[in-house]
Amino acid sequence: GAVPITLGIDAAEFNKPVSIGDMVRFTAQVVHTAGPVVRVTVLVDVLNEADKDGGAKRTNFLSFVFLAPSHVNTREVVPDSYAEVLLHVDAARNYFSHGPSPDMLDALR
Repeated sequence: GAVPITLGIDAAEFNKPVSIGDMVRFTAQVVHTAGPVVRVTVLVDVLNEADKDGGAKRTNFLSFVFLAPSHVNTREVVPDSYAEVLLHVDAARNYFSHGPSPDMLDALR
């Protein structure tokens, strides 16, 4: 199948270091779509099995912008929780303030 085009990064927050040997969990989620423009948030957690609660500590937050292949019909994102609403609103704000512009999309297609 076709591969999406990476348009950019909205955010890259590195809050805590990840050490060699750490067990790391990456959770990616589509948080906003606008036509062919797709925003994906990636949450990075370090897991510590010694902690009672599993020890998941958030270390990084990343937000990427992609252009879906022309034959792919993207669906509207409907948030399922308050946390997802916050991610969706932030991504929508980035879309309306930073684009990409229609001219840029036309040039890439």
